Amino acid sequence: MTAGDWHGACDAFTAVIEVAEVPEAFYGLASALFWLGDVAGTIACCEKAYAGFRRRGDPMFAAGAALSLVGYNKGYLGNTAAARGWLSRAARIVENEVPELRGELLGATAYVTDDPAESEALARQAAEIGRANGNSDLELMAMHAVGQALVQQGRIEDGMSLLDEAMAGVIGGEGRDPMTVAQMSCMTMVVCGSCFDLERATQWVQSLQGFIDRYGCPFLYAECRAYYGRVLFENGDWAAAEAFLTDAITMSRGVFAAPYAFAAGTLAELRLAQGRVEDAARVLRGVEGRAEAAAAVGSLHLRRGEASVAAAVLRRRLAATADAAAALMRDLGIRAARTGPRNIGRLTKRELEVLALLGEGLSNPQIAERLFLSRKTVEHHVARILSKLGLRGRTEAAALAARQYPPGISQR
Repeated sequence: MTAGDWHGACDAFTAVIEVAEVPEAFYGLASALFWLGDVAGTIACCEKAYAGFRRRGDPMFAAGAALSLVGYNKGYLGNTAAARGWLSRAARIVENEVPELRGELLGATAYVTDDPAESEALARQAAEIGRANGNSDLELMAMHAVGQALVQQGRIEDGMSLLDEAMAGVIGGEGRDPMTVAQMSCMTMVVCGSCFDLERATQWVQSLQGFIDRYGCPFLYAECRAYYGRVLFENGDWAAAEAFLTDAITMSRGVFAAPYAFAAGTLAELRLAQGRVEDAARVLRGVEGRAEAAAAVGSLHLRRGEASVAAAVLRRRLAATADAAAALMRDLGIRAARTGPRNIGRLTKRELEVLALLGEGLSNPQIAERLFLSRKTVEHHVARILSKLGLRGRTEAAALAARQYPPGISQR
């Protein structure tokens, strides 16, 4: 395990189990299978480990197995119900028998909750416990979770700064468990992808190369494989992108709709870039109505000369975004009409300029050159625009800008 020989570890743990089904062997086998991408085997072995630890009366390891199953069920399968079930089981054990795992319990709770403000508060508590106890893995994981929660709240610069700090610490050797690196790397890919910060994602992939050479690829969940595939596609490594996107599609088909649609949409864009229009259409079958694939569906219609259909697809996506934002505000007790284009009033003058240039189809380097800004500054502007307007990517921003600022109309 220490050397990253996952196949050898599987053989060793399996040999032990053939002699005696001890829970430690199942737990170790689950970890090895995790690195090999065996979803079903990982979860089955971890469940057997949990049951074995409970029968033996070992609450510390039983709670650890339950917490692992929280991550496996949510990260691998998007099964929030099962993740919350295992979280409740872990909480009962921790609260009654092993309070020393309270930090890990808080971290898992922060991971499962849908409320980014609550997630931030829980993760900050977990980080403080890790810091006080000298548990660097817990501290760094929780710091990373705080950063992710801040990004989800729209505080992108603060959140990304914490993500970068946590990643630097774990890659620099502060963390003792390779699983910490894998989980943080995976979530970094997801957060960067959600903000379309592909340059930052690319740079962290480069920094992880030594770890990857020793342990293998850390992007093991379907969602982070999908985003990693996007990074590879945007950086021109189409062969590797296809492999990871295909893996993500296979892992998530029928169990995890959002990453499946995102991976399918990205693979379809790759097919369009290759000139394989009908292959792109086949990849998109079944996800045409998903928001994650809207850009690819619109691009497919444009390639077929169906501009009006493409525009309708993007308008529906923008309308859905606006409706969702308005519904969330109503749930919070805030009186609000539909959001969307009206939120343009929240943009600064510079952000309006960047939005208008997105509508002209300019890339970040082209916008930087036009406005005499650095590329990094443009990336931050784009990220803030997406956050303020509740958009998922620059394609939606460009569609919105094209409607707000038709050719020849100034954005000022």
